[in-house]
Amino acid sequence: MVDERESLIHLQTEVWDSIDNLCTSLKPEEWDISTDCPGWSVKDCISHLIGIEHRLLGRPVPDHVPKNTKHVNNDLGLRNEI
Repeated sequence: MVDERESLIHLQTEVWDSIDNLCTSLKPEEWDISTDCPGWSVKDCISHLIGIEHRLLGRPVPDHVPKNTKHVNNDLGLRNEI
């Protein structure tokens, strides 16, 4: 029987493979399409996922000041923009 850790690793691999398949299928202009997340494009959402993974690995938060933050309502929302 596969233990829980191996099962989770397998599921995580499936998730990243599906994200990779989605990203490689996008045409250049599709990266700029707006999403249901206010103020976020497809590129912003994918960048957010990558940023989360970098932070989980202990990598430093990039030195970045978001330009358009009209849709941000609180400090957590602002941190999500970085």
